[in-house]
Amino acid sequence: MMCELSNRKLVEEIEATRQSMISIGLEYGLTHSYTVKLSTKLDDLLNELLKTNNREIVLACYHENRVLTEVGN
Repeated sequence: MMCELSNRKLVEEIEATRQSMISIGLEYGLTHSYTVKLSTKLDDLLNELLKTNNREIVLACYHENRVLTEVGN
C-alpha cells in the first residue's frame, strides 16, 4: 500500500528524529536535555501521524520507509 506524500515526509522526519535521538542519547546520555527534547519531538510526530491515519496505513508507511532505508545503506 502506497502512503501519501505528506505521510511519507512525516515518516521520514520521524526516522530522522529517531536516529538523532539515539545518537545524542549515546553521546550525552538518556537524561540530557537535548535527548529529552528529541524524545518529546518524536512523540509529537508519532501522535500527529496516528491522528491523521488509521493504524494499518501508519504501519505500511513505516515499513515501506524502513525497507527503503535499509536498501539504501
